[in-house]
Amino acid sequence: MSRDRTQDLRRPTNNAPRYPSPAMTQTRPGGSYSSYGGNGGYGESDMEMGRYASSYGGGGGNSYGRSNSGSQLDSFFADVEQVQKGIERVRQNVRTIEQLHQRALLATSPDEQARYTRQVDDVQDETSDLIQSLRATVKKMAAGTKNASQADAGIRQQQQAGLAKRLMEVAQEYQDVQMKSKQKYRQRMEREIRIARPDATPGEIERALDSNTGSVFSQQLLSSRVGAQRAALAEVQNRHEEIHRIEQSINELFTLFQEMQAMLEQQQETINAIETHVENTHVYIEDGNKEMTQAIVHRKSSRKTAWWICACVLVLLIIVAVVVYIYVVKPALDAKNAAPK
Repeated sequence: MSRDRTQDLRRPTNNAPRYPSPAMTQTRPGGSYSSYGGNGGYGESDMEMGRYASSYGGGGGNSYGRSNSGSQLDSFFADVEQVQKGIERVRQNVRTIEQLHQRALLATSPDEQARYTRQVDDVQDETSDLIQSLRATVKKMAAGTKNASQADAGIRQQQQAGLAKRLMEVAQEYQDVQMKSKQKYRQRMEREIRIARPDATPGEIERALDSNTGSVFSQQLLSSRVGAQRAALAEVQNRHEEIHRIEQSINELFTLFQEMQAMLEQQQETINAIETHVENTHVYIEDGNKEMTQAIVHRKSSRKTAWWICACVLVLLIIVAVVVYIYVVKPALDAKNAAPK
């Protein structure tokens, strides 16, 4: 990669810039659609999505086991960038799903409703696959971090924690949209049930809304000769299927929340351990500096004492030499000189 590694290390993940969405025009089986939620539609070509899937998928991709630390970080930050783009893609799809749900609820004809429902299903499937791929990539990155050096591990942990938080945020947005849409579908179903069965009791309506199959009034659908009632009951059945798909996506998101939360807790424990180790290292360095300063002072004091001792010994030797000369050597010389020749 040809980019400034210093900027990568300093740039926080949570404040990463938004990435522009790729060109999004496609016709899917069952109807064509464009002009939803952005630059000319939300669909993306199968080739482009295949590229995303290969980038996010678990089995292949970059290796985190290489000996070169710089290459490992380059590979790691390439995955970080891909996950950031994928999260932004999910956010765009969530906005599109919300719009399509609204259009499906306001549809005035069965064909129009069926078309929007197919579109919702397509984008939901795409979004679910993308979220699962992003989750697999983040987990793969976390597994690679276990084999990283201590210096790289801190950088990786912070980046992974930021990605996990952003993924949880966009998943929460998706879940909120699905919950609101589910409630609106239930309200629409209740109105249709009252049209199909004006004499239905509140208990029957509640059982129909909570039914997993939507077959509570299937006999009335078969036997009804009133067109409005047949249409209403058919729509109830369709709404049940749509609500069931929404509930499936909500359950998948709940699983994602649990995994990402567990990962964040584990990452935080590791980050705390690293920070504690760094703090202890600082303390050890400070203690070492203090001890070294004391040793230097002690050494200087010892040298000064040694010089004083040497000076005292030297003075003492001089005094001894003078005394010996005056009282021993000089008298001997004088006596020798005074002796008769």
